[in-house]
Amino acid sequence: MPLKDILGNHPRTPDSLIGILLELQAEKDRNCVTEEEAREIALHLGITESRVCAVLAFYSFFSTKPRGKHVIRVCKDVPCHVVDTFDVLRTVEDFLGVKAGETTANRKFTVETTSCLGCCDKGPAMRIDGDLYVDLTAERIRQILADIRG
Repeated sequence: MPLKDILGNHPRTPDSLIGILLELQAEKDRNCVTEEEAREIALHLGITESRVCAVLAFYSFFSTKPRGKHVIRVCKDVPCHVVDTFDVLRTVEDFLGVKAGETTANRKFTVETTSCLGCCDKGPAMRIDGDLYVDLTAERIRQILADIRG
């Protein structure tokens, strides 16, 4: 969906900023918001471009750099780390052949680390796009990734 259509789905108030950014980023295979798009959003909402950029920089789920179609966020906060009987991040990296911060050559996956995913009692955890996966095992991680890979 073009940015113009996304902007039309939201009120022209500063409170719409995060909703617009989330919808725009989700619509794009590259999972990012460009400078030009940030400028257009700012003009539409009547806010400064620096405010849009500040929101993009503050929240880890936004990116201004192209990423893969599926963004994998592995929790590296203390509660998930403590219950790890294996290394979640290493399992993901080994399966996909990329390190955290990298994107697979086919641009299908980007691997990132993140702080708390909000499910400390069910760790270890990871989020892929909008889906949360908890109580992970190495085998389950490989199956989840294989299913998404197709």
